[in-house]
Amino acid sequence: MPFDLDLNYLESIYTTHCPIFNIEFKWGSADGRYNCPSLDRIDNDKGYVKGNVIFVSSKANTIKSTVVHPKELYAVADFLWEKLIELNGN
Repeated sequence: MPFDLDLNYLESIYTTHCPIFNIEFKWGSADGRYNCPSLDRIDNDKGYVKGNVIFVSSKANTIKSTVVHPKELYAVADFLWEKLIELNGN
């Protein structure tokens, strides 16, 4: 798997909040384990290379790690959204 990351690059892309859930990253906190930053590949078919990685929360990365293709995430989200609309009558 290709790899070309270095510390300077990682520092340049690091943010203080998860771009998906907008939760503040917390380092090494047992109660905030889902808030810990996690380096994630945007395209899993590519390696850990510049332009293909982003810091997200462990929570976001855990959710993403169980799918084979991003379309699966949409299928789950769409299904749950429709059920919420039915349940709440909106």
